[in-house]
This record gives sequence, structure tokens and C-alpha cells, in this order.
Amino acid sequence: MHLDELRRDIDAIDTQIHDLVMRRAEVTSAIARLKGEIRSVPYQPLREAAILSRLLGRHKGDLPAASVVRLWREIIGASTRLQGDFSAAVFFPADASPEAGLDVWKIARDHFSGGTPLIMHDSAPQVVNAVATGQASVGVLPLPGDGDLNPWWVKLLGEGPTIPRVVAKLPVVGPLATGDPQLLVVALAADTNGADRHLLAIECETQTSRAGLQDGLVEAGLEPAFCVAWEDRHDDGRRWHLADVCGAVAIAPAVLATVERRAGTAIRAVVEIGGYATPLTDGHQGSGTYS
Repeated sequence: MHLDELRRDIDAIDTQIHDLVMRRAEVTSAIARLKGEIRSVPYQPLREAAILSRLLGRHKGDLPAASVVRLWREIIGASTRLQGDFSAAVFFPADASPEAGLDVWKIARDHFSGGTPLIMHDSAPQVVNAVATGQASVGVLPLPGDGDLNPWWVKLLGEGPTIPRVVAKLPVVGPLATGDPQLLVVALAADTNGADRHLLAIECETQTSRAGLQDGLVEAGLEPAFCVAWEDRHDDGRRWHLADVCGAVAIAPAVLATVERRAGTAIRAVVEIGGYATPLTDGHQGSGTYS
């Protein structure tokens, strides 16, 4: 074929792609109207993860998979904004290096696409509050760690439709950006059914060995990815542990007994503060059922 013929083919394909993108936007608007009628949560990260997982599973040819992800992240981001105002609150501590702040900004930008407003906060609790009060649609926060006197995840221990929940680990697909992984929180009674992993806040009766608690979770088959501790010095030394586990949200009595035996203490409460699909960067495309 001649060069001009190939270029005409490209023009024809571009027209078909554009027609389909416009048709997708029409369907998205119809979904937005239906969600408004049934009061459904407008943002579904697990659904987005399933879309990208399916596309990457069928992708072939010379176009890099990362380019496919970037294309669809822009489409999904634009589709999300078609359903209403959408913005992201992002934690960027004042004492962080410019490079670290840029890394977090890139992770958020890659995930939400170029048109989504990003609002930077120098306090993690401010991000949680922005989501809880509706000032931002979602919040981007660092993975929990030890040593924080006011950890953001304890703000998620309450109940109610305005209490944010963790719904994704960023980047969902990558690597599209450098920097440490981040967690995404959403309010509005976010649905984590079908998530591969869950974040469980566990209140213990006494000072508890984190190693013992983690061993108990392993023996119970929950495969913890991390476990951090926090002690509320203003409330009789309440001791909470946060564990990222694989498995069902509800812990059966036999599982709880196993954890208690290895931890050497009674467990007062277990609160699920969110869940997420396993990022494709981890070499796993997720096992949950999404709709």
C-alpha cells in the first residue's frame, strides 16, 4: 500500500474511535442519571480496576500496555467528571522535599487524568476531613506507618455515610509514576465488596506484640501485608493495630480465636476501614467480582 492510503486508513480509524468515545460519553451520562435516581455512589474504583484489568488481559500488538492504561485513565477520568463535580485532596507535608511532593502529585495526576482538580493539604487529617465534609470527592494519603502521633487512619474508625473508607491503592496500574504507593479514600458509603484486600483496625485489650498479632493473622490465613500500631494516650491507653489482610471482611470466631491466642490478648473490636483491588503492578490482576 502507498503512504497516502495508509494515512487515509488512519483517518478512518480515528473517526471510528472518536465516534465510539462520544457514544461512551452518552452512555456515561445515562448511567449518571440512573445513579441519581437510585442514589448510587458516583465513584467506583473497583469497577475502574476491573475495566483496566480486562483490557490489559486482552491487549496485544506493538502499542505499549502503559499507553493503553494512560488512554483509558483519561477516558475514565473524563467520564467521572461528566457525572458531577469531582476533585481530589492530596496530602503533601510542608517539610517534604519538592521531589517527594512531585512524586505524589504525579501518582494522583496519572490516576485521575489531566482535567481533575488536585487540592494539596499539608496535613493528612485535613485530607480526611475534606472528603468527609464534601470539600473533595476523594483523598490521596500515604501508606500508614509507625511513629505518627495523629495517624490519619484512626479518623476512619467511626460509622456513617460520611466516614471515608479506603477504596484503592495507587498506582492501580503501573508503573506510570515514581514514588511510594498511596491509598485512596472516598466517603458516601463506598462499597468495598469484591476487594482483594481489606484494611482491618483491631483494638486489643492490653499492650500487644505486633509480631504476635501478625503471626496470628498469618496462622489464620489472612496474609497480612503490613501491621502498624497506635496507642491513644488520652483514652486509657487504647491500643489499635491496623493490618492490611487478604480475605473476607468478617473474621469468623475461629479465626479471631487463632489471632487472640498468638497475640496473647483479647480483641475488643475489629473495624473494617476499607478494601482495594490488588494493584496490577504486583503482578496480579485481581480476583474480585465487579459490576
